[in-house]
Amino acid sequence: MKVYIIRYEDLCSGEYSSGISYVFDSIEKARTMLEEIKKDEICSSERDDMVDLIHDLMYSEGFIIDYISDYSKYEIVEMEVN
Repeated sequence: MKVYIIRYEDLCSGEYSSGISYVFDSIEKARTMLEEIKKDEICSSERDDMVDLIHDLMYSEGFIIDYISDYSKYEIVEMEVN
C-alpha cells in the first residue's frame, strides 16, 4: 500500500527541526493539505512579502519559504507500507 506523507524541515536561528506532519492514502488528499499549509503560512505571517518568499520545489512536490538564512520546507513523499 502506498501512503503520501507531508514532511517538513525548519531552520530558524541556527536551530534545525524536521518531521512528518501528515500521512494520507491518496496523493490528492496530500496535495490539498499542502495547499492548506501554504495558505496557513501566508495568513499567519506578519510579513507583507510572505507570498514572495514562497517557492515551489524543483525536484519534488512541495514548497519552501526562503528567509535567506532560515527556511521552512514542506514536501510530499510517497512511501510503500506493508
